Amino acid sequence: MAAPAFNLRTDLDAMWLLPSLKPRIANQLAGLVNTAPAWMKNERPLVSFSFDDVAKSAAHSGARLLAEHGATGTFYVSGSLVGTHSDYWINADRDDIVELIRSGHEIGCHTHGHLSIANATPERIFAETRTNTRFLRTLEPDLKIDNFAYPFGRASPGLKKRLATRFHSSRSTRAEVNHGRIDLQLLSAFPLMDRKMTPRVIDRILDRAVQTNGWAIFYTNDVALQPSPYGCSPALLAYALTAAEARGIECAPIRDALLKIGAERTF
Repeated sequence: MAAPAFNLRTDLDAMWLLPSLKPRIANQLAGLVNTAPAWMKNERPLVSFSFDDVAKSAAHSGARLLAEHGATGTFYVSGSLVGTHSDYWINADRDDIVELIRSGHEIGCHTHGHLSIANATPERIFAETRTNTRFLRTLEPDLKIDNFAYPFGRASPGLKKRLATRFHSSRSTRAEVNHGRIDLQLLSAFPLMDRKMTPRVIDRILDRAVQTNGWAIFYTNDVALQPSPYGCSPALLAYALTAAEARGIECAPIRDALLKIGAERTF
């Protein structure tokens, strides 16, 4: 019996529907199209520290360490997680978020329900960003929320296009130093996590930022003496801050770094 004929369109559609394959393909495709191109025009290398979700320890220990170094960071908040417990940490509550705002830190958007392209369409995720913005403005009515981080680091071409109509930038988890011509809707960033990062690697990343006059972005979740698999110890965060200072790298939250690289809004 002859094998069934190969139908390119039908078979690719079937592959696309595989739950484990679809988000990975979409994430790869997202890197092939520069949705919001920008040439970096910063006068000196930059570093940004960002915190996802946000864990209470990040809002306390993380923010305190930044303050000790005269720096502020970007905290990407998922509204539905505020004041809750996760499997690994206690999340920041409303008062913690308000204190971050008052201390000069940037609050970014991370969708309301922490949805990713693995389980939601671009339209639904975009709607989630509006829900999240409304929630965050119950904490501070005049709060500007101009920057986004992809939950789980996963993007797609369609989602990037939608987000470009609302956000100045969207941060991914692609481990590269941003330099030269970049995509504002797919900013690269490194995991500042004890299980993935060492002082030696931090040094290499920051040296690369100096060599390219680039912008190194770090991201983590909790900041604890015994961090989760997705967090960092205070010692590792302190090392990164000190190493950046030693190299004359300016530390700035995402919103300020975007101004320093001369990135124009695309919406």
